[in-house]
Amino acid sequence: MTPPYNTKEQVYGIFCVNGDNNIENLRRLDQTWKVRLIQEEFQYLVFDVEDV
Repeated sequence: MTPPYNTKEQVYGIFCVNGDNNIENLRRLDQTWKVRLIQEEFQYLVFDVEDV
């Protein structure tokens, strides 16, 4: 069974990484992806109860 995406297309919106990094320095001018820290995303997704 093949996955529903093609990894060779390199179309990604967000990369979640753990810890300090310099991954955004690898982004080309024609790419629009963003890098987010796992810990910050976790805190936001788990503990954001403002709209509840």
